Amino acid sequence: MAAAGGLTGCGGDASATPQTAYCYRTLANVDCYTEPVPQDSRRLVGFIGPPPPPPQPARAPNLTPEVAQIWDSDQLSR
Repeated sequence: MAAAGGLTGCGGDASATPQTAYCYRTLANVDCYTEPVPQDSRRLVGFIGPPPPPPQPARAPNLTPEVAQIWDSDQLSR
């Protein structure tokens, strides 16, 4: 019952049971979508239906040795 009440704030009909919903915390409230939003996976507060895919780890930039040396010296100068 609590899940249905939470989805009504997302613009859904309280009497209809959604097939899937992925809800994410925002600054003011919680917004729900019918598809997972991978870039917001850290803000996921709940879901109905299949679990969303796990977040992908951040990839390190693929730098050539010359660019890596410039990158490192630039980061050290800050």
